[in-house]
Amino acid sequence: MNAQTQPSSPRDTDRDTRRDTQRDTSGIDGRAIAAAALGVLLLIAMAAALVRLLSASNGTTTSAALSTGVQVPRLSRTDSTRELMQYQVTEAAWLDGYGWLDHSHTYAHIPIERAMQLLVQQPQQSPAPDRPP
Repeated sequence: MNAQTQPSSPRDTDRDTRRDTQRDTSGIDGRAIAAAALGVLLLIAMAAALVRLLSASNGTTTSAALSTGVQVPRLSRTDSTRELMQYQVTEAAWLDGYGWLDHSHTYAHIPIERAMQLLVQQPQQSPAPDRPP
């Protein structure tokens, strides 16, 4: 017999036996993990199929886009350009003009340039100290 195949002492035999025992009792079985993962995937697929079947029988839909009822308007390029220009004109009038923010005429808006001038003219006020609420 070859010296490499035979353990040289009883202590080596015990060590080899313990090493084999540790490998066998690790409790990790690759096939069992794969089977469990496949079972979870099948369960998810069955649940999704059941939801679709029930929603189809009730006449409802599971699609978020269809369930909101919002229809996105299709605009031609000229329509979108016209809307952009109208938006820019409205915003420019807001930034460069005077007007009321509410119907009771409590709050007004002024041109942005004038607002910046007024802020520069005001003396610096120190911020209020932090107070706990």
